[in-house]
Amino acid sequence: MNNILLTPLVKKLLLLNIAVFILDLFVSSIGELFSLYHPHNVHFYPFQFFTYMFLHANLRHLIFNSLPLIFLGPLLETFLGEKRFLFLYIVCGIGAALIHTGIYHIELTREVERLSLELPPRAHWDRINNSTGCMVGASGAIFGMLMACLMYFPEKELRIFFLPFPIKIKYIVPLYALCELFMGIEKIENDNVAHFAHLGGMVFAYLIIKYWRKYP
Repeated sequence: MNNILLTPLVKKLLLLNIAVFILDLFVSSIGELFSLYHPHNVHFYPFQFFTYMFLHANLRHLIFNSLPLIFLGPLLETFLGEKRFLFLYIVCGIGAALIHTGIYHIELTREVERLSLELPPRAHWDRINNSTGCMVGASGAIFGMLMACLMYFPEKELRIFFLPFPIKIKYIVPLYALCELFMGIEKIENDNVAHFAHLGGMVFAYLIIKYWRKYP
């Protein structure tokens, strides 16, 4: 991981994420306008499926997404070229948002049906429509990158901070995917991570690369 050289597009994405994060600290309306809300929410706009991926909830969130971009992004950009890398990054981010929104809507519908014994469904939907719950972060795009690395560079070794030895991508990425699936299904209390968005990014990366391999 020494002497990392950032490729042009990776550098631009990294600087854009940092700039938006700083701007969001001083202009609160940035987060409200560009975060991704449920389509029934009064704060929702279609462009949020794109803009949400450049916002981050806090510094730890930004660092967590920046490190894979720094360490793996240059490898993918060099291999794929700038245009394909950007396409992969953006489409995986949007795809992650679509899958997250679809699953979230199913969960909300079930919750409304369960609670409708107490109040009419309309009352619960009105509460949801005016809620402030939203999604931010580049994680869907980052997990799409992880899937791409798995498909293109399965034997490459990565160093995980808390382990004294490197692990091949073909082992670590499936483990990440299984953890995300488990956490998404279990619904652990106070866990506000969009696990199915992460998996959505991986699914879209898989489909994109399969297409590229069939139609180079």
